[in-house]
Amino acid sequence: MKDFEQIAKNFRDPENNNEVMIPPRNCFVNPPKAGHVGPNTTFGGKIPYIVSYFDRPKELAHKERLAGAALMQDKPFSQKAKKTHLFNSMKNVIGEDVPIPERPVKEKSENPMKDERAFKPSHPPRAGNHGTLAPFPYYKEDPRIEVTRKLEVEDEKKPFKTTHNSKSTPMPSITTNMRNLKASFPSVFKR
Repeated sequence: MKDFEQIAKNFRDPENNNEVMIPPRNCFVNPPKAGHVGPNTTFGGKIPYIVSYFDRPKELAHKERLAGAALMQDKPFSQKAKKTHLFNSMKNVIGEDVPIPERPVKEKSENPMKDERAFKPSHPPRAGNHGTLAPFPYYKEDPRIEVTRKLEVEDEKKPFKTTHNSKSTPMPSITTNMRNLKASFPSVFKR
């Protein structure tokens, strides 16, 4: 099999002694314009450089600030406390220009609650030795308990009981709620 069909073209003219025929040009374009390419190439001559003044808003703000400062008074408001000359001095206004008599010194008196009587408790113990109804009993040792091992009987085995390890615990949000804490520990929140 062939991959493609090759077409043989004959560019020779059979009438004019096998001369090679030249086909017409594919496209016609205008000739390039006269002149040169590169820097400083313009249509209407060189354009002069004009400076763009970007600091114009800043200059206007500066002029407005100077105009506002010219309208202000010489000295701005001061928070410094100044001395004022009063007609009367502070002592005359308060009344301290008159000598104040000294207060009499109080004499210290003895404590009126001092009592010379012997101490007596408010709730004395009942009659008896050491404040008990009867004298203390004599010391007696506890009797010795003998331990004997019990053998397990298979018939008497206890039934299986589940452990209590898997009990549910309350959530921290419920445990630390103020209302629940007051209910659980009333003595802590007592006023």
